[in-house]
Amino acid sequence: MKVSVYPKEVLEQMRAEGRLPNDTALICFDDADQMIGADAPAHADAMARVIMQAYADGKDIAVSCDRSVSAGCAAAVMEFFAHDGITIFADARYAPDRAVYHMLLAALARQKRYFDNKYHYAADVSVMRAHFKRAQLSPALLEGYQPWDSHAVVDLKLTVEQQLSARGQLFQTAETIINALRSTGRPVYASFVPSDLHYLYFGWHPDGVATQFRYGCERIPVYIYFNKYYCNTVDHRPPLHRRSLAAGSAIRLGTRPPFTTLSFFGALSWDSERRMIDAAPLIMTNMDR
Repeated sequence: MKVSVYPKEVLEQMRAEGRLPNDTALICFDDADQMIGADAPAHADAMARVIMQAYADGKDIAVSCDRSVSAGCAAAVMEFFAHDGITIFADARYAPDRAVYHMLLAALARQKRYFDNKYHYAADVSVMRAHFKRAQLSPALLEGYQPWDSHAVVDLKLTVEQQLSARGQLFQTAETIINALRSTGRPVYASFVPSDLHYLYFGWHPDGVATQFRYGCERIPVYIYFNKYYCNTVDHRPPLHRRSLAAGSAIRLGTRPPFTTLSFFGALSWDSERRMIDAAPLIMTNMDR
């Protein structure tokens, strides 16, 4: 993706003369008060959704830039996609609003997390409540939680991982996970991105996916148990064979090829007899084939 920034009058002239390529999305910011005040976060999210849709469609982006508020927006777009927001701050023609810059930058990161999460798994409310109690997490985090709400699931996963990590209760590498399981003899909470996934069968239909952890010279099997998942219908169209699916309905695991990647958060326990790890997922996002 290519991101270009133009003074507003130049970009408007290019558009009027038809000099913008068809594969370029025109993003215009005005130095208005929409990005200031109580409604500013909502406006930032709406703006970020438009920008992320252009990104998802594979379009280049042409950004208009005036003096202050719009300059802050343009700098955020440049920084997020090209890591070059400093060019706007260093340009004497502009005085980017830093609050607007940080607000839109955060909104872009949030919307990208939503767009990247095409399919996800989330445990039922009762299961989540039991784990929140065990982990001493506030039940208020689950207010309004529904496993099919892709945006809420993404936000909850990030919040819980941050809280557990700050308390030293989240393990994220194969070595730290296995050391914690063997030293404590109790289940632990973990977050990781597995690879080399394949279906796990105990009957006719898959009951999850399996992977391995490398631990020294050992290969430790990891079984992740789940049999359904959800489609993010807010940011993506469901696959053709699932477009008649009712909103909020789960998809049975095994109707398509196995996922090749996912981002796991859940509880792991050590099976000493089989020398393997049983994984009970709470939230898995960014499931992709």
